[in-house]
Amino acid sequence: MKIPKIPTLALLSVGAFLILFLDPQELRHAVGVVNVEVPVRVFDGERFVDDLTIKDFEVFENGKPQKIAALYLIRKANIQKKETSGDAADKPAPKTGRTIVMQFEVLGPSPKLDEALDFFFDQVLEPKDSLIIITPRATYRFKPEALARLPRKEIARQLKAKLRKDILAGAREYKKLLSDFRDTLKLSIDPDQKLFMLQDVIRQLRDRIGIDGASLRRTAQTLKALEGQKYVFLFYEKELIPSASLGSFGDESLPAGESNLDDMAAAEMQRDLTGNPKTIKQIFSDASITVHFIFLTKSASDIEDEVNGLETKDVSASIYNIFNDMARATGGVSEASGNPFAAFQKAATATENYYLLYYVPESYQADGKFKEIQVRVKGKRFRVTNRGGYFAN
Repeated sequence: MKIPKIPTLALLSVGAFLILFLDPQELRHAVGVVNVEVPVRVFDGERFVDDLTIKDFEVFENGKPQKIAALYLIRKANIQKKETSGDAADKPAPKTGRTIVMQFEVLGPSPKLDEALDFFFDQVLEPKDSLIIITPRATYRFKPEALARLPRKEIARQLKAKLRKDILAGAREYKKLLSDFRDTLKLSIDPDQKLFMLQDVIRQLRDRIGIDGASLRRTAQTLKALEGQKYVFLFYEKELIPSASLGSFGDESLPAGESNLDDMAAAEMQRDLTGNPKTIKQIFSDASITVHFIFLTKSASDIEDEVNGLETKDVSASIYNIFNDMARATGGVSEASGNPFAAFQKAATATENYYLLYYVPESYQADGKFKEIQVRVKGKRFRVTNRGGYFAN
């Protein structure tokens, strides 16, 4: 049997994963009262603290204390505990249905990625969950009814085969560009022309994961009405781009100050977010979505096999900083590891238990400004993660 037919979208970049699935927080309204929903996770070391009450929490908006109207303890999609204060008629019912997105931006398949998918289908996915899998080549969507048509192990088996195929197809593009760079270095042509050709190859490598901040903002508005809890797990592999000395161009008379491509590399290798990074982080904070960033490192042998003797620069830093900040801004996990299964297991486990706090902002005004949220546990030195704020629209 085949996996039920699902829509396949065009090839997505790292930026596109966010463009499609960013979902800004919509303030909940009940009897004319604005309720702000805040997913919160509290840890003592690595242990989730599950015995807190509404009186244990403090919530601040722009530094001012707020009165908590309701608290819910959620395990996966199930409400385990509910507490309210004041008029219960003003308390919204939480939406606990889940949409889970798994995005793979990696250059090679691995048994550990297969283990991550096996663990996901065996331990994480719930019957009412919706699932979106994004590979370097396509997007696959599963609604709960589609996931119920086949045994989970069979769906996992077919998805692992598809993921491997799509990852290898994306890797071929990367390796071809590396080969183009290597072949260009060997050409006996004018150094300026060679430099221009190398710049073009590096530009193509850079553009593989361009991030469009304007698209993030536009899509945030279009998906604003979606309900429920959203989780994105982004697997991103450490990336290298080749560099070379101009001495290898065959013109040893070039001045020492012009003997490398550092200036060109700095200009062409940088992965920058188009738009204000602070604004993008605020958009992520505003979204009812938790982003987990799994940054996959590489061993020295893996790097040598990949670049085959080329001098390289690690250009992952800016991407790492952007997505690390986004994970923090949404209350998610950012993990750097050579083991995607272990990193995913940690992030998935951290996701499953959380509190939902609701509060009614004092003197609320729909002024469009960003309101910062801080959550504390009274008298305890627990690690608390929560989304960092919302836009008052």
